[in-house]
Formats: sequence, structure tokens, C-alpha cells
Amino acid sequence: MSDPNPPDLEQQLRRLMRPVDAPGGFSAKVMAGLARGRQPQAPSPVARARAPWMRRRRIWLPDAAVAAFAAVLIGAGLWSEERALEVRAREARIEVFQALRVSSQALNAALHVTVEPGRPG
Repeated sequence: MSDPNPPDLEQQLRRLMRPVDAPGGFSAKVMAGLARGRQPQAPSPVARARAPWMRRRRIWLPDAAVAAFAAVLIGAGLWSEERALEVRAREARIEVFQALRVSSQALNAALHVTVEPGRPG
């Protein structure tokens, strides 16, 4: 089944993570690959057939889409915040009118008691 005395985990990790020399010619292959990557490639026939403004459009179109999406999100957030403020203002207005109504009733009751003390209020 399995070895009853497996090697220590730390020793296994050290053995697996030890530095290894690169094979011969590795750096020459990397430099050749970098040189090939730097050479300009000829545009494809489809790209050559497109108008210059269409080639440029491909570059900024994703950026414009991201900017438009961000603007929509920011606008939605501002609208939502404004809407919440409006709702809180309406609730505060209702509370003020209720407080005025209660205080008006209390003042009317006090007025009736003080103006006509013999008459029940």
C-alpha cells in the first residue's frame, strides 16, 4: 500500500524546490524568441481592406464601452442616492405635520380649559 516511513515533508519540499541549472542554449533560445516577437508583422488582408478609422476604432471601442458602463453605474448610484434622500425628506415632512397636528390639538385643549374654566374640555 503506502510506505510506512515516508520521508519528511520538509525534506521532500527542499528536494523538489532545489535550484536547477537551465539546459544549454536556453538563453540563446529565449533571446531569439524575443527578437522574433519584436519584428512587426504584416497586417492581414482583412485588416488591410478596412478603412484606417475602423482599425483605430477597435482599439478605443472597449475603453469607450467600459467608460460608458462606469458612467451608467455612477449615474444609477447618484439617482438612487437622490431618490433615498427624497424619500427621507417626505417621511420627515409627514412627521413634522403630525407633530404640528398633535401640538395644535394640545394647544386647543389648553385654550378651552383656560378661556372657559367652568366648562368641561
